[in-house]
Amino acid sequence: MTLRLDFAIRKDSAVLTKQQASVLIDGITSAVDKRSGLCADYQEAIATYKSSKDPKAFNNKRKALGDKYQAFTEEVGSRAKDLHALDAEASAKANDLQKKAAEVKTLLESNCQLADSLVGDKMDKKDYIKVEKENQAKLTRLQSEIDSIIPTL
Repeated sequence: MTLRLDFAIRKDSAVLTKQQASVLIDGITSAVDKRSGLCADYQEAIATYKSSKDPKAFNNKRKALGDKYQAFTEEVGSRAKDLHALDAEASAKANDLQKKAAEVKTLLESNCQLADSLVGDKMDKKDYIKVEKENQAKLTRLQSEIDSIIPTL
């Protein structure tokens, strides 16, 4: 009885590329989920600021949240860049997520400035409530758009 040991292991480049893209997409999804969770943290910080009226604590919390948000945004951008070579369509969707995240960040910063104006008595409460509701509606719309893009990656 003889045993043959002359076999070769082949790598299937299509499967390997698909696996690499899948890992990058999972990383993007994870970072987007974490970044989305920061929206609630922003709103909690604003609510705390309105009740405590402590601008120093609010600015520290705001900076910490902004740094986290930026880190997650950079992570998504880096992975989207790497993904471009493997799956251009998924990369384009990830870039769309980045654009929507920039809009979300702008609205969050706007809400923080509104809270500053309210606490500093530079804005009427009725006006604050009106603008905050508008911003909240935009945030909800953007978040649902982001949530609808994620499964299509």
